[in-house]
Amino acid sequence: MPKKAAVAILALSLSLIAAGCVTVNPGSGFGDLVVIGRSTEVPAGTVIDGNAVVVGGSLEVLGQVRYDAIAIGGSVRVRPGGVVGGEAVALGGRALVDPGGRVAGNAVSIGLSSLVWPRMPSVPWMPRVSALGMALLALIIAALWGPNVRLAGEVIAREPARSSLLGLLTLALTPVALLLLIVTVLGIPLIAVLALLVAAAYLFGWAAVADLLGRRVLGLLSSTAPGNLWPVLSGALLLVLGGQIPFVSGLLGVAIWLIGVGAAVATRFGTREAWPPGPPAATPGTGGGDAA
Repeated sequence: MPKKAAVAILALSLSLIAAGCVTVNPGSGFGDLVVIGRSTEVPAGTVIDGNAVVVGGSLEVLGQVRYDAIAIGGSVRVRPGGVVGGEAVALGGRALVDPGGRVAGNAVSIGLSSLVWPRMPSVPWMPRVSALGMALLALIIAALWGPNVRLAGEVIAREPARSSLLGLLTLALTPVALLLLIVTVLGIPLIAVLALLVAAAYLFGWAAVADLLGRRVLGLLSSTAPGNLWPVLSGALLLVLGGQIPFVSGLLGVAIWLIGVGAAVATRFGTREAWPPGPPAATPGTGGGDAA
């Protein structure tokens, strides 16, 4: 039954998407508007009686949208005279309200690219601030949830391939989940929750990778067992330095995303063991057979 329900929801979602790929004409009235693959403008005098959603483009509102105006992979801009009766949400872009435009709810901008690797501004001292901010966040996460971070790091060390595959699956399914939440309309309020969960998984995975890297490096330098915070601090600084190297930064960000998010998902943020190691192999002569 759950499988049939999922297939039905997917089929309904695809039909809604196909039906929603329309061109908005001035003066026309619509229910929910869903446009995929191109930027869209709601002209002055046009009333959208439901939500306006654009996937893979930007949305400009000069007319009226009674509920939410959402763009995935683009920006939302409410021009002078434009009215949005709910929220203006931009996933991967900016939500802008010009003077004379009106949004009844909040204008929310969520930069999805920053989940892969923090975008470094061009001001000379700002990259250091952003990078040190990541290190500080990792240190705070390790201080509050040290055992959870170490458990996730152990899973990364033991099962790097599985962790990476699960991270890749999460990366592939996140846009699908966002799209399903949008086209089912009722799930639109959960978009921010999903984005926060993905961001939290990335930050937790980043801390786990830093902790594992720090423990490996400190283990090579000293035979003394490292403390709880030194490993994640030293590992975070190494990741930050690697992130400043051209061409390495992008590859490093993708690698941390895949393996870190995969471990965070597999361990449920370090609250359970994932893929536990099997029992040690029996050594010859230690079997439980009867003595001769």
